[in-house]
Amino acid sequence: MKSFTPAVPTQSVYRTLLQAMAHPCRIYDLNAADFVSPLLALAETLLDHEVSFCIHPDAPSHWQELIFTATKAVPAPWEDADYVFIHGPHSSGRITDTKRGNPRFPDQSATLIYVADQPPDAAGPVISGPGLKAPGPSACNPFTQEEWQILKMINSDYPLGVDAIVLFENSKVCALPRSTRIQSPAPTLEIMYVAVKGGREAIENAAKAFRHQQVRSGSDPLSLNQIRDQLYLAVDKVMGEGGVYNPDYAALALKQCAGDVLEASFMLRAFCTTQPRFGYSLPRDTSTMRVIRRISAAFKEIPGGQVLGPTSDYLLRLLNFDLVEEQDPSYQKTLSALLASLPEADPLPASFPKVVDLLREEGLLLSPKVNGKQPPLIDITRESLSFPAPRSAALQSMARAETGGLLALAYSNMRGYGMVHPTVGELRVGYLPVYVANPYTREPERVGEVKVTEAEIISETRDDSGDLPRFSLGYGLCLGHNETKAISMAVLDRATQAEEPRVPSEDQEFVLLHTEGIESMGFCNHFKLPHYVTFQSALDRLRTSRENLQS
Repeated sequence: MKSFTPAVPTQSVYRTLLQAMAHPCRIYDLNAADFVSPLLALAETLLDHEVSFCIHPDAPSHWQELIFTATKAVPAPWEDADYVFIHGPHSSGRITDTKRGNPRFPDQSATLIYVADQPPDAAGPVISGPGLKAPGPSACNPFTQEEWQILKMINSDYPLGVDAIVLFENSKVCALPRSTRIQSPAPTLEIMYVAVKGGREAIENAAKAFRHQQVRSGSDPLSLNQIRDQLYLAVDKVMGEGGVYNPDYAALALKQCAGDVLEASFMLRAFCTTQPRFGYSLPRDTSTMRVIRRISAAFKEIPGGQVLGPTSDYLLRLLNFDLVEEQDPSYQKTLSALLASLPEADPLPASFPKVVDLLREEGLLLSPKVNGKQPPLIDITRESLSFPAPRSAALQSMARAETGGLLALAYSNMRGYGMVHPTVGELRVGYLPVYVANPYTREPERVGEVKVTEAEIISETRDDSGDLPRFSLGYGLCLGHNETKAISMAVLDRATQAEEPRVPSEDQEFVLLHTEGIESMGFCNHFKLPHYVTFQSALDRLRTSRENLQS
């Protein structure tokens, strides 16, 4: 086989860089004899007029002119540059601001080029990944201990991250691609984790202290039956936001999380990911719902009548001090008196007709636009959201969104930052039968029922195909009894149908991404974790800027 014969000098340099990337932290000789300097050998090989670069503030000032003259690459701000040149084995924390790509285009990230002296003889931290036979200390140690830790943090979200190339003054080069895992941090990074010394033992003690907060008063422990039956609205909210219908497990999560609904929803959804998936239930018409509550704000008289059902909507918001000393005998007495006072009534019918069907029959309700074939249903637990999302994906996302987030955006639209002035056409709470296909006969088989809340809101609109005014419909359905969520969901479903969003509540991407309670809670709470390196970097830059202004 013929050996590789480069046609131009940059091909030889590029081949050496490929070898360095394929074998992390292994030193290679760089053939830079045909270039003015080893630095320009790298620059002319990697840069051209279509990419951008920047120079670290501590680097020699003439580097920028040299690189621009040789490559015609465009100088750019630090956070936008495709290539970043750093003088020495560390960046003083500045690399935390470089771009790292995005999930769709992880390649849109920066490449860091360090120009350093001879590497120290000591081995670096333990690394593993492609190009390494087994985890072990890096063959060379081109970075400071702090820089190792920052690179570990930046590349922890692989494939997002940065690639690093180190050029030594004796025309030797090594590389650290983003795919390399830095397994053990440098040993003396006390600046990073001074406040969390103690490690596993401290974390276990924190968990014990959390449990102690629940039992320290000596009160009787709550049973799951008590939580499930008496705090059923909280349990329903956990099931709805966790996206899992299991009242017992929702009650357990609520107990374990000391009543934190978001944390309990997170725990329930995490548990669901560990369970096998057997298949999908069959689509059902919600008119078959076994109703326990059904009202309409649009019509006084509706087919089947208004069914107020279990609700506190019509009571004054006053504390009931009779509940303070509620004991089992008095509880049973109250229950008996309540049942005795109820008038005799006929049982509710098995199903009720839909109120909005009255408007459809008159042609007063705008039909949803369907261009050609009905789009397939999207399962957002298997496919990531992409925008614009089909309505099936949007409704799924809002069905397990955080109630407060949906309410805030829906309220902004209803209050004037939008065009939806809703009227509740029908609000239902009840039990919807669940059917699956028999694996042998393929016939529908009923396997149970789930409690759901369904809201259909009516709002005025104008048909684009003519001048006839019609109503449009917003739809919401969620697990459990959660009327606020269902109504808010229906309002946002109607609002996000706007062809040209003018306010946040009409922007589908804004609504779906910012009402996902578990993700937003996780992002918010991650700021409680150590950010010592990034803050120290910001602190150093601030002090340097102040010194420069004062000098």
